[in-house]
Formats: sequence, structure tokens, C-alpha cells
Amino acid sequence: AIAVVGANAATTPQPSCSGRSCTEDASLLQKAGSRAAAKAFQHHNTISSSKRQKDRKNASASPSIFFSIGVGHDMQKGVHAIYAILDTWAAQVAPEHVHFVGVSRPADDSIARLASWDEALRCPDNHDGGACKDAEGLVEGYKRGADWVVLLGSDNYVLTGHLEKELAKMNPNKPQVFGILGCGRKVCKHGLCGGAGQIFSKSALREMFKNGKAKFRAEANASAHSAGMYGDLANCLLATNHNVSLHNLTGLHGWKMNDTQLTRSIQSKELAALTFHYVDAEGLQKVHSMVQLSESTSGLALLAKSHDENASLSFLQEKESHDEAGSAETFGLAEWHRRVASYILEEEEARQPYLLALEKEEARQTSF
Repeated sequence: AIAVVGANAATTPQPSCSGRSCTEDASLLQKAGSRAAAKAFQHHNTISSSKRQKDRKNASASPSIFFSIGVGHDMQKGVHAIYAILDTWAAQVAPEHVHFVGVSRPADDSIARLASWDEALRCPDNHDGGACKDAEGLVEGYKRGADWVVLLGSDNYVLTGHLEKELAKMNPNKPQVFGILGCGRKVCKHGLCGGAGQIFSKSALREMFKNGKAKFRAEANASAHSAGMYGDLANCLLATNHNVSLHNLTGLHGWKMNDTQLTRSIQSKELAALTFHYVDAEGLQKVHSMVQLSESTSGLALLAKSHDENASLSFLQEKESHDEAGSAETFGLAEWHRRVASYILEEEEARQPYLLALEKEEARQTSF
């Protein structure tokens, strides 16, 4: 797990290594966290009181969404990503709806209170731990009673307003899971690609937890071992075993995108972008600037406040080019489906070694 330390820690931060060997250099945390942590805290504090009042006013009409973010074992990338998340898309989400799994609570309370934290020492920090962190995110989401629980990685960017509007059209009292379907159909009937996010209705979780949390954890662990330790396929099996339906959700982007593709997707009038994947800490800031500029009626005014002036200038130039080209250049539904098909093929190829090893192990055990 990763220990996150805020900007004002008085002593040299130390990695939290309870029950684990710890070889990481603690100074990484201090270097990665100091300025970024202060900026994340400042970002939360600068949200205007009028916006907060408006959010409270609209809360009754909006679905409650709980975001659980699994953090990987790479400490340097993980710490940078956490602060970038808190400074960008998660700054627009109530702290009680943001949850990090695989990372200990920060020492600085001003940062710690921006989210909830689960060190998840029961989950290994490697490929095999992904499914475990997913399960712990679902346990926490079920406990919170949110309408929707969204499982993400630390390399996802969420367009929270778009996602909220999309989920407002759905029924959280129907047992259903949304994502990108198709990955691992040999393991699970419909397949599920988790890179763009996996979204569970509260009714789906009721079904999956109807025998209690201990039974759920046991089922999740068994499903993970049947799915090559892939969290998305384990969740697909869990949902299927409990008669929870799975559905595609257009607007989720599981594949890596360049600046031009991101711009076209953000600007699209035909298909609202919901999430992006494979976005590192620097990329989170860049994408956030793009989204803010797209949503602003005065892009030039916002440009001065942008985190990345070069990214903003590039975006404005791309926007002008897009406007001149017309709607034919818009990233639409047909292109989304084409990219999903390509993404599934890429994922299947990447997962093949793990799943072949699983098949061989199953065959070996059957022979005894």
C-alpha cells in the first residue's frame, strides 16, 4: 500500500508498510505530495459557496454516486495520480463519495478529509490484487448505500457532470451493471472490460451481498481465481451468478487517446464523454483544462487560470479547427463502436497469457 502525506507534515513521511516488506524510498512521497497536496486542498476550498448551495439544492434530483479508485503498487505514479485526481475531476465530488483503495490515510488531515481511504492490506500490490481492490470498493460502496458505485483506476478521468446526467436516466433499483462489454467472453458470457470504469446499481449490490459481506468476499475471491485474477471478469461472473444484467454504456473510453482524439470526444455534441483511460497525473491536469475550456463560455478568460497553458492553447487551436470543419469531425456513436471493437481485440491479446495459464492450471487439476 501507499502512504500519502500532506503538504504540511512536520516530519519526514514514512511509507505505511504494516505487514509488508517495504523497499520504497519515503522521500518519493514528500517530493510527489507537497505542492500537489496543497494545490488539491486549495482547489477544494476555492469552490464558491454559491456552487455548493446550488449543488445542495439539486442533490435531491441527482443520483448519489460513490467513486472507488484502486491505486496500484507503483508508489511514485500512485502518489502523483492521487493528488492529480483530487485537484481535477474529484474536486467536484463530495469527499464522502470519493474512496481510495490500496493507500493509507494521509497524515495531513486537510488532505485526508478530501476522501476516504482503505489501505486494503489484504490485497496484494500486483496483478492479483486488482480484483481484491474491486471487491473492497464494492463492500464500501454497499455500506454507503449510494445509488451507484463506480469502480475506477488511478489512471481514469471522469466527466462527473456527464456521468451524473447519464445515470439519472437509469434506474438504480434495477439490478444492473454498466461498462464496456466484450472482454473475456470465454470466461464470462457477456464479458466485461473494466478499464473505462464499472458501474453497479444499488440493487445489483443488494443481490450480490444478499448472503452477507463474508460470503460476498469468498465469492469474489473464487470468481477472481476463475477469471485469471482480472477484477472486471470476476465482477462479470459475480453479476451473472446473481442474475444481475450487464449493459454497454456509450461514452466510456477504455483505450488510450491522443490530444486530437480527446478534443473531438470532449467537444462532441452527439456522444457525451463519460470517462477516459490511460491518463497519467500530468494528463489528468491536461484533460481537465480541456474540459474546463470546453464548458466555459469564455475560454480565453479561463486560459489564464489553466494548469497547463500550452495544453489550453493547443485545445483552443484544435477547437477552432474543429469548428471550421463542422460536425462531420465530431466523435460520434459509430466511431465509438468501432473503437470499442478494436479495444476489445487489444485487451484480449494482452490478457491471453494470463488466461492460457489459467486454462493449463485447470486442465492440470482436472487430470488428478
